Amino acid sequence: MKKIIMVAFSLVCLGILAPKMTFASETTAYHIGSGGVTIPQPQVNEITTKDTHLTGTANYPALVVVVANNQVYKANVEKNGSFSVDLEQTFPEGTVLTVYQNHNGESSAKLMVTVKKGQDIKPTAPVVDTVYTSSTRVTGTAQANHAIHLTLRDKLYFGRTDDSGAFSINIEEKLKEGEEISVVSEDDAGQDSEPTVVYVKSDDIPTPTTPTVDPIFTSSLKITGTAQADHTIIATIDEKQYKAQSDSSGAYSITLDHTLSVNQKVSVISEKDDAQSSPAVVYVKDDDSHDLSKPEINNVTENDTSATGIADPNVHIHFQIGTDSYQTVTDLDGKFTVHLDTTYKVGTPIEVYAFDDKGNQSETLKTEVVAGAFDLGIDYITSGDTILTGNTKPNAKITAVVGDRIYNGVADATGLFAITLSKAYAAGTTVTVTATDPDSGISNQKSVIVYPKLVTINSVAEHDSSITGKADPNAEVEVTVSGKSYYGKADAAGSFIVNVSSEEIVSGNVVSVSQTVNDLHSMVATVTVN
Repeated sequence: MKKIIMVAFSLVCLGILAPKMTFASETTAYHIGSGGVTIPQPQVNEITTKDTHLTGTANYPALVVVVANNQVYKANVEKNGSFSVDLEQTFPEGTVLTVYQNHNGESSAKLMVTVKKGQDIKPTAPVVDTVYTSSTRVTGTAQANHAIHLTLRDKLYFGRTDDSGAFSINIEEKLKEGEEISVVSEDDAGQDSEPTVVYVKSDDIPTPTTPTVDPIFTSSLKITGTAQADHTIIATIDEKQYKAQSDSSGAYSITLDHTLSVNQKVSVISEKDDAQSSPAVVYVKDDDSHDLSKPEINNVTENDTSATGIADPNVHIHFQIGTDSYQTVTDLDGKFTVHLDTTYKVGTPIEVYAFDDKGNQSETLKTEVVAGAFDLGIDYITSGDTILTGNTKPNAKITAVVGDRIYNGVADATGLFAITLSKAYAAGTTVTVTATDPDSGISNQKSVIVYPKLVTINSVAEHDSSITGKADPNAEVEVTVSGKSYYGKADAAGSFIVNVSSEEIVSGNVVSVSQTVNDLHSMVATVTVN
């Protein structure tokens, strides 16, 4: 009897005989292969209606097989004994999966695993930016591509986050300080997040000025600079915040818990009474290389009296244009503006470089003045005109589109142009003129509308009872005498007769006449009673 017990005990220790073990949902069974090797069932973690993978542990290097709805899915066991079978889909509650492992052609007993109902995961609550009494929209972030519901004064507003999670919802009414705004995120399954509640703040809180930030190097363990006195200074690095207080002189020093890498972004703001400054953004520099970046500038045209660009923050800019030299400094963001004394001709050379107080100098940017935009003016045109005139850049090519007709011309050396039209065009016709600089190819385009022409008034004698003349066909005609207005309509040929009070038609009185066509009013024509 002792021998039997000892043998059984030894077999258990060797794993040849083993007690029953409980797994995710069933009692484990062992299968003895043809070679006498025990092949246990896999140990399977719970699977729910939310899962697309079945995970657990089995014998390395076995193959785990899952059969679901007559589809077979497989995965190899990792060296640490874990496995994860990609099911490529979720399964309804109650679906039974058959699971076993196979090793060297021998399979374990099959384990039946039932899919359980998964617990719904609510969307995370939105982050809502500060809302002020002057705000016309509410902005913030939530999970990407979620519906956003905003409640204000029992009224619902709707929006949606973009691919990055940002949202912006327009508000139709004037906000009041202290008003409650509730914002909820909803996923495609109709699940709502917990609400984020914010309260409208007054615009009267002064906005702090943007702090200055001293250069930060890869060996730096402090961020230093200046801001307004007694403000909270917040530095954000990779979403982690570091804070310090500026002293009575505005100086601050923020201690870091580690050094930073080259070109790592550091954003610094100043905060007081819930009001925040705009951020100062700087990038970490290499201790071994303090080279200044070559400046970049926007195009300088022949019309400009200033030049703008960007370089490193808080450095000097040397700006040479032709034989003239200028100097300025960059701001906290590296932006700069150079104010020029005059304009410069196309092709004038420009050289720009940055330098600092330590004697470091950047590479020199070389460029030149380019052709700029130019003005285009079109003179007033009426239904009686057969010449289109205006002014623009000297020698520019002119293209005029009137109705469906195209006309071409050239501005003279002073920029004036005159284009003869084949006919007069009706009031309301659109005239589009394009002027093109033949040297640079730069164009300017403007459109005007043809207005009704000045009416022609026949002579008026004392005590006449009607005013006659010529206007556009079918135009509405208004006659004004001694502050009184009389109305009539021109016929198809443009002739009009407007009856007036003969008592008003006395020698020396002025008769004013205008016409209206397509809701466009002509200028006023006048005649004096004989």
